[in-house]
Amino acid sequence: MNIMKKNSFSIAFALLAAILISACVQAPTPMPTRDQLPSAGREQDRISDRAIVIDRRYMSSLRERMLAINSAGVAANNYHLNKADAWLDFATEEYANNDRSGIVERVLEQSVELIRGLEAKQKNLSMNTPILIGSRKIRDDLWQRAQRFKSHDGFRCVEGSVARLEVQLVWAGHEEQDGGWRNARPYIEIAEEMAERIELGLTRCESAKTRMTEASEPASAASIPPVAAIARDPIPAGLAPAEPVQSKIALSADALFRFGGAARADLLPEGLARINALIERLKASGTIGRILITGHTDRLGDSSFNLKLSEQRAQVLRTLLIEHGFEADRVQAAGAGESEPLVTCSGDRASSGLIDCLQPNRRVEVRVLAVPDAGAGTGPGPSPSPGSAPLNQAR
Repeated sequence: MNIMKKNSFSIAFALLAAILISACVQAPTPMPTRDQLPSAGREQDRISDRAIVIDRRYMSSLRERMLAINSAGVAANNYHLNKADAWLDFATEEYANNDRSGIVERVLEQSVELIRGLEAKQKNLSMNTPILIGSRKIRDDLWQRAQRFKSHDGFRCVEGSVARLEVQLVWAGHEEQDGGWRNARPYIEIAEEMAERIELGLTRCESAKTRMTEASEPASAASIPPVAAIARDPIPAGLAPAEPVQSKIALSADALFRFGGAARADLLPEGLARINALIERLKASGTIGRILITGHTDRLGDSSFNLKLSEQRAQVLRTLLIEHGFEADRVQAAGAGESEPLVTCSGDRASSGLIDCLQPNRRVEVRVLAVPDAGAGTGPGPSPSPGSAPLNQAR
């Protein structure tokens, strides 16, 4: 009898233990209550697939928060948004490399701090870049260049790239401390290339400002030639309209947008003034049938990127025209990329001389089409006359 009781007790104890172990294994790992990496302070848990999945999910949530910040109106080129993104890139790669030195957590803290500040629309966020524990300061010359970039008059043109350069230098310092110059070399080379691209961006920004300064009353309506006085010009085959071209206006893309920018937030103050002057001139011109907007780029860089860039810039201008009373179905926007250059320049390296030579190719053209029927209405958005061909949908 005692033996049976003892056996029953043993069996019950074993079943209870099995249930408890199963519950511990299957219970979901809770997300942290603080805004930090779930495995912070428990690096040894990263051998678990489940811990890795949760950590990666958290890092993905940070990217989603940055996307929301950008969607709320913070420019993609914003210094602090780019620095937050660069810190996250740093942390993500070191996490993938199974770095358990604590650098992942410290780097993520920098990213989270900036994300929180941007979400709270905090003013005067710090532009200092700390050398974190686990890194060291190397390449003083590149740090000095970064500081010069930040004090340059054209900083706003390249602010996002400068933020990424600074984080890249911290990253290179970590690799140097972790494995010596051999480890750090690829990261240093990337930083060197970034600095050169920033110099190039500042050159382009300065060139655009110089051209605007030399122009007579660049932001006034007088700087835009009368619509009727502009020579007629043929329309590309892909944008063939039903009406003949009445006039064409070309605006320098360098004078409209920040370097490499194509979003509405990338419009330069002087560029917006030129667009407003164009809108007033179009409204004052009287009868307008349709308006075709075509973005163009130079041949430097990837052709598919250039095509997308030209389309986005044209769409920004189309949106502004519509907001100022032009009928949406009578304003078409498209991009031609680098396919329709006005000038040809020799050379392949993106030197300042070549960039300046190719400047006329970087433009946004606005073609005004004549009203096909005298009975059509007048103004910036007249109703199309009976029988006129419908406008193609904007791309």
